Amino acid sequence: MATTRAMTSNKAIAANYYKKLKALTERMTEETTRNILSVYRKNDEQIIMDAGISGQSYAEIEDLSKEWETRYGQPNLYNKMVDDTDKYVNFIVLGSIATLYGINRAEKTKEEEALEKVYNQKKKILKKPSVARKQTLEALQKSQKALLISVPQQYFTKISTVVFKNISNGMPLEELKADVQRINEQTARRVKNIAADQTSKAHSALIARTAEKLGINQFEWEYTYRSKTSRPFHKAKYPKGLNGGIFDINNPPVADLKTGERALPGVMINCKCKMRLKVEL
Repeated sequence: MATTRAMTSNKAIAANYYKKLKALTERMTEETTRNILSVYRKNDEQIIMDAGISGQSYAEIEDLSKEWETRYGQPNLYNKMVDDTDKYVNFIVLGSIATLYGINRAEKTKEEEALEKVYNQKKKILKKPSVARKQTLEALQKSQKALLISVPQQYFTKISTVVFKNISNGMPLEELKADVQRINEQTARRVKNIAADQTSKAHSALIARTAEKLGINQFEWEYTYRSKTSRPFHKAKYPKGLNGGIFDINNPPVADLKTGERALPGVMINCKCKMRLKVEL
């Protein structure tokens, strides 16, 4: 039994996904800020509270919310990330197996020549569609759509709350501007986290399906120090923790002792751990 190199997710895919989400989110927050603030008129630096202003504000927010939920739910926003990750996973899994089998060596032993035949068979297997892989891709796309639609949903809920607060209390327009800006910044940080975490999650899920299709059933958990915050249980050496432990791909270990959640490396929020596949030679 040999161990592949660590299966690291593709930073470029995550960066491209974030670039799309960032551009869309900036358009949403800029348009919302401009439209909401334009509803108000100032008098001695106080928001004038009347039915016209409040009614117009809420109508504006409702229209904007519906419009942006539709935009965030467009398949072209998230499908490319999933598809690119799928292609990348096939590439790195096959590349890691090729290294273990000595495929790229100029002079091969008889054993390595036999392994090359096995490797070529695995390449053919990956080219054939798999029901499990198709289901994984569809599940990832579905979860991405739901998560992305929640961005404008949460955003406009918060905007409605601050508008109501400012109208009810007759607060200065500058305070409304500050509240809206704070929400804009929170939303920007959220989409940045979504891009990184969801790319990592898709990567781990597709590694598992690729391994399963190739008859690889186990992996080694590798803790990485790239995380800003450390999970002690992920960092501790097995069996006290997960680091270095060998686990079944279809029955991942408990990754959170408090909740009992089972997960592959890189699936939990902000988890940067990796998996090394265990391959029979």
